[in-house]
Amino acid sequence: MFKKPVTILILISLSFNSFTQEHTLYQPISIKFPSVSLDSALNLLESQIDVNFTYNSDYAQSKELIDATFTQTPLSIVLDSLFSNPFLTYKLIDKQLVIYWKEAEKRNKILSEKAETAIEMSYTLSGLLIDSKTKNKIPFASIGILNHTLGTIANNDGRFSLTYSEGNLNDTLVFNHLGYSRLSILLTGNNPDSIYELVQQSISLQEVVIRSVDPRSLIKQALEHKLDNYNVNPFIHRAFYREIVKRGKKFMVYTEGIFDIFKTAYRPTLFNDQVKLIKQRKFTNISSKDTVLIKLHGGLSASLHLDVIKNPVSFINRESIDDYNYFMRDVVTINDELVYEIEFKQKSANDEIMFEGKVYLEISNLAIVQVNFRYSRQSIKALKNSFIIWQSRNIKAHPIEAEYSVSYKKHQGLYYINHIKGYLKLRVRKKRKLLSSVYKTSFEMISTDLNTENVSRFDRGETIRKSNIFSDLNTLYSNRYWGNNNFIIPEDDLGKALSRFKLEELILEK
Repeated sequence: MFKKPVTILILISLSFNSFTQEHTLYQPISIKFPSVSLDSALNLLESQIDVNFTYNSDYAQSKELIDATFTQTPLSIVLDSLFSNPFLTYKLIDKQLVIYWKEAEKRNKILSEKAETAIEMSYTLSGLLIDSKTKNKIPFASIGILNHTLGTIANNDGRFSLTYSEGNLNDTLVFNHLGYSRLSILLTGNNPDSIYELVQQSISLQEVVIRSVDPRSLIKQALEHKLDNYNVNPFIHRAFYREIVKRGKKFMVYTEGIFDIFKTAYRPTLFNDQVKLIKQRKFTNISSKDTVLIKLHGGLSASLHLDVIKNPVSFINRESIDDYNYFMRDVVTINDELVYEIEFKQKSANDEIMFEGKVYLEISNLAIVQVNFRYSRQSIKALKNSFIIWQSRNIKAHPIEAEYSVSYKKHQGLYYINHIKGYLKLRVRKKRKLLSSVYKTSFEMISTDLNTENVSRFDRGETIRKSNIFSDLNTLYSNRYWGNNNFIIPEDDLGKALSRFKLEELILEK
C-alpha cells in the first residue's frame, strides 16, 4: 500500500508594477460622471484632457447612464469602462483620439489554417548548434525564417528542430544568439541534419559611441520609446510551453502544450490576455518512495505576466528606477544588432521585493530586446509565502533561487514577445530529519508563429483557465505527437526520463 504523497503547491509569482508611459492615452486622470449618457461622458473627457474623440456612433448605442468616479486612472482604462468593448482600439493622432474596431474576416482561424496548409507539404530540419572556437554546445539559440514569424528555440543541449512549409522553400533560415554573429542558410527542402557553428562577435565598449554615459538615463529613454518599438495593437501568437519538476537529478513531472494566445494591447486595459489550448500532454514519474510531490502552480499564468514590456518590473519602471544602481558592462550583438549590456542591482537592503540582473538595449532604437533577472538575496528570504501557498506540517520548504529570462523578436520594425523562461529552486526537509532534498521547477514558453492581421478575441468557450490547465495523459513520448507544430526538443537526459515515464506508471498501477 502506497503512502499518500505530501503536496507542496508552488506559486511562480512576480511583483509587477503598473504600466507607465508619458503619453496622453496612458496619463492618469481623475474625473466623475454623475449619471450621464456615454456622449455626455465623452464630452466631459474632451473638455478635461483637450482631446477630440472620433468614433463610430454604433459604439455608443447603450442607453444606460454612467455613474462612476475615476481617481488617477489611465485614460485607456476609463475608455474601456465607458465602452465595455474589448475589440476597440485607441489611437492618438495630433489632437484626435480615434476609436475604432478592426473587424476580423475569419475569427481567429488564421494560425489553424496555416497549420493545416503545412500538413499537406512540410519539411523538418534538425541539428546541433556549437561555438565555432570552443566547440561547446550553444543553448537557447533562436532559429527562424528571415522576414517571417515562424521559428523555434534550441534546447539546453543546443539541439533544435524546425518544421516549415513548402512556401518557405528558397527562403533563408537564420540562427541568432546573444554575442554571436548571425548564421544564414538557404532552405531547399533537402537540408541535411547537421552541426551548425556560430562565431562569437564581441565589440569593445570603447569602440562604440555611447549616447549617454549614464546607463540609468538609457533605461529611462528606452521606456519613453516603448510606443515606437512595440506593437500597441492586439495580436495572436502560437506558443509552445513546457514545465518541469525535478527532485535532485530525477525528473518527476513534465508537461508540455501548444497554445494560441491573444495578447491585449500594450497599454493599460481592463481586458486580459486569452489562451486557447491546441494540444497538451503530461508525464509523471512518482513512485511509492516519493513522500513529497511538488506541483508547479500557475506556471502558464506566470509566463504571460513575464512580458515585462506590458507588465514592467521595478527595475524598468520609472516610478522605482531610482531604487537601483545601473552599470554599463559591455556592448554585444543580438541578431547582428549592437546592444548595450546594462547590469542592475538594488541600492540597499530594504523590505521591498527587489531584483538584480541585466537589461539589453538595442543601440539604434533603445528597444529592450532581452532581460535576465533574479530575486535578490534579501528578497528570496522573504518570499517563502509568495512561492509556497501550502505545505504539510511535517515539511519545511524554502526557496533558494528564482531566476527569469525574457526576450523579444523583431518583425516588420516592431518587437514581439519571443522566449520566456522561469526557474525556481527549493530546499525541502522533513521535520526531525537532518538531510534535505532539492527540488527544481522550471517553465519555458517560445512563440513559434505570429498573427497581426484580422485579429479579434477568442470566444469565451474556446479559452482555458491560465492558472491550472493540465491533466494527466497516458501518452508515449514521440516528437511526431506535435505534427507540424514547432516545439522544443527535450534535452538528452529529459528524453531518457520521458521514455521511462509510461513504463513506471504501469508498474505503479499494478
